[in-house]
Amino acid sequence: MRTARTYAVVFWLLWLVIAAMLSRGGDRSDWVAIAASLGSYVVPVICYLWCKADSAARAARVPAGAIPLMAVLVPIGWAYYLFATRPLLRATAVVLGTVVAALGILAMAQVLLSAGQDVAT
Repeated sequence: MRTARTYAVVFWLLWLVIAAMLSRGGDRSDWVAIAASLGSYVVPVICYLWCKADSAARAARVPAGAIPLMAVLVPIGWAYYLFATRPLLRATAVVLGTVVAALGILAMAQVLLSAGQDVAT
């Protein structure tokens, strides 16, 4: 389970980096391009590695189609994996908690960016 947690921590650190890049990308499109590349190529790999580590730690069978779906549509594949391998209430709590946390990180990055712009002017 430790490896799965490591991949989860790496995911959240990567999400913080992406949020910071997107918040800086107002007038510099290279930040947005780098963030999009990280989100398109690195996030699916991290999610795939997490899925494999989590299923190995739980001795659970990966549901059919979860891995290819996770490689193409990360949020849908990830939610499908969670709902297939966990009780309904726990899977729902994890999905909702993750959505709230991810949106909160993006909102905080935006607030910090606007606060930084107010100080600069």
